[in-house]
Amino acid sequence: LPPMPGWRTETLHRPAGAQPASAHAELVSSDPPANAVLLDAPTEVGLTFSEAVDPAASRVDLHDPTHAAVEGLGPVRAGADGRTLRVALPSLEAGLYTVSYRVISAVDGHVTSGDFAFLVDPTGTMPPPAQAPTSSASSGDAATVAARWVALAAGLVAAGTLVAWRVPMRSALRS
Repeated sequence: LPPMPGWRTETLHRPAGAQPASAHAELVSSDPPANAVLLDAPTEVGLTFSEAVDPAASRVDLHDPTHAAVEGLGPVRAGADGRTLRVALPSLEAGLYTVSYRVISAVDGHVTSGDFAFLVDPTGTMPPPAQAPTSSASSGDAATVAARWVALAAGLVAAGTLVAWRVPMRSALRS
């Protein structure tokens, strides 16, 4: 993500060559970064994941200092690589904000959710948020997993039926 002017940008660092232990879409970086102190309110939030995510199934929410949902967020927009999501924000007052996200990997269908905080402080005198970013991944609930298996089985049956039907029809047409 290209940084916005005047923002400190940070990346969630891993040792060189290290990858997440799972094949899920993990948050790699954000703009604004987790626990950032911003002199000016951001106009959008950007999230970059370790693999492509399904933008249509992705959700990004923002909560204000009273933990109420901030209204007026723009739609989730995906970057060309499928790994980056952006959401336009309404005008924000000074205070602590929490970004919550829920994405589905376009690679393996696993759900990843998490949150992080940033502080809008025009005075620049307040300490950064002490809230640790969170992230969790799952393969979905039992109904989702079962639906995937049923869809796979139905696809295999359909393909097998098509192959079984074409072979006798081909020889019948030759006769």
